[in-house]
Amino acid sequence: MKKSILPLLALAALALPVRAITDAELAGLSASNGFYRASVLTTSGYSGSEVLTDFPVLVRIKPGSPSGFAYSDMMFPDTGKDLGFVDMEGNGLAFDLDEWNTSGTSIYWVNVPIVTNGTQFVMVYRSAQTGKSLNGNNAFADYAGVWHLGETATKSTTIKDSTDNHLDGTSHANSSPLAEGAIGGAGQINTTDNNSGMANGIQVALGAANSAERAVVDGLIPEFTASFWWRHPKNVNTRWNCVIGRKNGNADPAWGLHFDQQNGNYSPIRVFSAGTADSHCQKPTCQQTARETWYKVDLVYYLDPSDSTKARYKIYWNGANPTDGATYNGVLPGNSTGNFCIGGGGGRPYRGWMDEVRLRKFVPTADWVKAEYDQAGGMFLANGGVQSAEVVPAQTQGVGFFID
Repeated sequence: MKKSILPLLALAALALPVRAITDAELAGLSASNGFYRASVLTTSGYSGSEVLTDFPVLVRIKPGSPSGFAYSDMMFPDTGKDLGFVDMEGNGLAFDLDEWNTSGTSIYWVNVPIVTNGTQFVMVYRSAQTGKSLNGNNAFADYAGVWHLGETATKSTTIKDSTDNHLDGTSHANSSPLAEGAIGGAGQINTTDNNSGMANGIQVALGAANSAERAVVDGLIPEFTASFWWRHPKNVNTRWNCVIGRKNGNADPAWGLHFDQQNGNYSPIRVFSAGTADSHCQKPTCQQTARETWYKVDLVYYLDPSDSTKARYKIYWNGANPTDGATYNGVLPGNSTGNFCIGGGGGRPYRGWMDEVRLRKFVPTADWVKAEYDQAGGMFLANGGVQSAEVVPAQTQGVGFFID
């Protein structure tokens, strides 16, 4: 339900600096919802011209950022459940808690309905209520699957999907957590070579007992995007590693992406679509990449504008410079009989680190892809200092507040 706690004109289209909430706005916030701390957040680092809709905005918080923020100032510092987000008209925003870390940085993803340069929304906290009471929807409702890969246990077996589709994965190989990935925690998907069989990497089961999950992944075809961050370690040289896809052996490639890490830094890749042999792929030239460096990759399958029976692909590197080409013989990506795999499948595991894996049935614009990449750098979102409001005791008149 809408709660008119910040009666403002929409500011999304204005490139404004971070501003403070007015006394009246903050008083309304505390009176209506019982959230007594607030900080305005601004997408001042968005450089595109497109209006992004339902865009997941990355929010990082830690002691002193926003200025004046402290975990100890929350009602529920152990869990952070009293923290939420609203737009500038007071409507609750859907969000996902990626990581909660009272000793350092906590990470949220907030679904902001409209994003341009200067869009503003508000982080609120210190309440007996939960932030989810403002909006309990899933921040990734438009996605088939989102895996933050922030599991901290060594050899963790369950890899959580943050959507409501429950595409949780199972790690079938030795794995190792990494506290500081591209965005929060990440995971080394495989620490050893295990080229025998299909059981390696992270497997999302899509068998007969998982018909609902299979329907979600099958439904991606024919136009969709698979995105992820990856980082290759030193002194690991193996051929044609399965990084992401539905490749179920050489005779059932379906769709996916392989990297070759045989000779030093990467350059060759394979892009698969439906076929009957391992050779049914394209090997486009891509940018040279260095070891122990994070890169963001967006693999986009889309229909050929001149012939909708054929497919093309784009591969964006770090939010820009897409490699664009036709799939093998223009064949559409397909749905295999196997699982969806992250860092595995096809008997060739990927031994590097991965972070923030996403699947979505859409063809993103260049502005969308770049905005997703830019968020990792920390300059996409600016925050104002924390402002405070306190309730005057019940026997006194009205609701009072003060500004720190």
